[in-house]
Amino acid sequence: MPYSTFNFTEQQVLMRNSVLGLMERVLPPETIAELDRESQFPREAYKALAENGWLTLPYDKAHGGMDASHKDLAVFIEALGYHHPGIRVSFMSTAFYGGLYLQNLGNAALQAEILGGMQDGTIRTPRRRVPGALPVHGRYRAAGVRDAAHRPSGQPLHPAERSLLRRCTHSRQPFAGRAQWRLARFMRGLNLERGLIAAAAAGGCIKIIEVAKKFVQDRQAFGKKLGEFQAVSHKFADMRMAMETARLVTYRTAEMLDAGEDAVTETAIAKVVATENNFKAADLGMQVMGAAGYVQGDMQRLFREARMGMIGGGTSEILRTSSPAAWGFEPTTSRALDAATLATTFIHGVFLIRAIIGAMLRRRTGLGRGKS
Repeated sequence: MPYSTFNFTEQQVLMRNSVLGLMERVLPPETIAELDRESQFPREAYKALAENGWLTLPYDKAHGGMDASHKDLAVFIEALGYHHPGIRVSFMSTAFYGGLYLQNLGNAALQAEILGGMQDGTIRTPRRRVPGALPVHGRYRAAGVRDAAHRPSGQPLHPAERSLLRRCTHSRQPFAGRAQWRLARFMRGLNLERGLIAAAAAGGCIKIIEVAKKFVQDRQAFGKKLGEFQAVSHKFADMRMAMETARLVTYRTAEMLDAGEDAVTETAIAKVVATENNFKAADLGMQVMGAAGYVQGDMQRLFREARMGMIGGGTSEILRTSSPAAWGFEPTTSRALDAATLATTFIHGVFLIRAIIGAMLRRRTGLGRGKS
């Protein structure tokens, strides 16, 4: 796909092209469509990422990882988000929502037990109780999601849960360091999460433009191609501006984080701008394609996936609340910022629970048939 590189290094361009080539081989369009119909986890694609070493990308070298920079990770996640948001979510659910928080906050024993298996995709859960630990009964589950014993019998788990912490037990004293130190490390994770959700949204914008462009090039009305009508071309101009703006704030924020800046406000801005631009592009793409985009094919899926970006990882409303504090507003705004930070932390902790509820609703309404 054509794209501006924003001063990508040669290694970053190579990484992007390599992972896109891998995804094209193991996750072709027909497989993506089938996974969407069945609400299934992209197991083969995830396995391919593990086999090619990509699961080690975000971890420190001390823990066997590649120690990627924020910009490296933004390049990688944008590529996954462009190809298929399902594999992007699968990667982030394990490497970021599970592994990086374990690396940054977990004690040494827990890190030694789990991190290696998370990086090579082999970790599995025990089927026996261990004294002093929380059993998972052989079920796949995510950190922060309530124990499997509390679930109704036979209730299937969401794919994101099945990808996490397969072989581990959870210590009742899992965290290292003082509370203030842990909070700082936790906020570091939130900044990274917001920046990478922005990168995924930017990748989604690129895909939306490509899908809509192909449609207007193949479709004709009144003796000429749809793309030749000025009203249609203006929509593509708006989509392109939305995409370029999303990418600009994403890579600017990644470079700030790599420079060691405390970019809390900037990551919030990047996440809001990129995800809202992604949905704007999806809405315009849907309008260009009309009923053909709404009923079937890639555009209706991209539209649904774009909508989640403004909710997960901190809603647009909460992140808007946090931004004014950087301009020195009065204490009432500071209190709002504190509430926003707590709310964002809570949302992060229950992100996967929302995904489970969504999967249950889809099955109950007949919009998808998930399997355990």
